[in-house]
Amino acid sequence: MTRSTQVPLYRLPNGLSIQQANPQETSHLLKQIFADNLYFQHGISLAANPLVIDGGANIGLFTLFVLQQHPSANVVAIEPAPRTFHLLQANTSRFATVTVHNCGLGREDGTMPFTYFPNSTTASGFHEPENLQRLEKLVRSMILQSTEIPDALRRPEGQELLDYVVEERLKRQTVMVPVRNLSTLIGNAGIQRIHLLKLDIEGKEHDALLGIQDEHWVRIDQLVIEVHDAAVTLPLLEALLRERDFNVISVRDAGGRKAMIYAKRATGGA
Repeated sequence: MTRSTQVPLYRLPNGLSIQQANPQETSHLLKQIFADNLYFQHGISLAANPLVIDGGANIGLFTLFVLQQHPSANVVAIEPAPRTFHLLQANTSRFATVTVHNCGLGREDGTMPFTYFPNSTTASGFHEPENLQRLEKLVRSMILQSTEIPDALRRPEGQELLDYVVEERLKRQTVMVPVRNLSTLIGNAGIQRIHLLKLDIEGKEHDALLGIQDEHWVRIDQLVIEVHDAAVTLPLLEALLRERDFNVISVRDAGGRKAMIYAKRATGGA
């Protein structure tokens, strides 16, 4: 039995049915993208016939949202996790203007070990061992803060069950995946203008931007980036984008661990 038959199809607000990995994740992403309009804030917008790069596309909800708003948009959707990529491919196959790539984004082309979490696919990424330890602590904290868990998990006698819940949430596999820098993809596709570059790539944002050559930077009008480990990475990204002539607005989340960057080219652009 295939994954697509194990998990029910999910029906989007526009009536489109899509394949998914985990219903809880799909609902969370749907709220962020369709209801909260997370990626189109602080002046980020698209004109007619835009070209959008969706870095960290997961199952394709952001790509589908762009196409709902701009049916003639061209979208380059990038997802490194092989299983998640198959769902992305299935969900976007009916749209001729979508191109999908099964790779990660980084500073240089190559191959890297990728940690895939089947039960938490959005947390999958190129994680170092210390990152996995931090992720486990974060997941444990989020579970304990949830209003939906039984009180027994918060008591000493519930520690064993809590350990099991965390272990299940972070059950993982390591696979080798190709990594491409953005200039390789831009050059191979002959892309002349990028109206929006969206990145949600679990801590590799800075590496991905460092992989863009000067000749390709000038083709980018806008960026929206989900920043991980914001205390370290956010200042680096802000400085890099301002050096590249972008106006930058940053918004940290309540915990301060993550942030969103909304960047528009200071001269010209969309």
